[in-house]
Amino acid sequence: MTEIKIGDHLIGPGHRPFIIAEMSGNHNGSLDRALQI
Repeated sequence: MTEIKIGDHLIGPGHRPFIIAEMSGNHNGSLDRALQI
């Protein structure tokens, strides 16, 4: 597997895991609601 870089983070074998979370539109465009979720 080839290394890739996201921002300042290297992704690939021998590097710490990099977790990406996805959030749906359940917040109805409200920042307050999104932060609650």
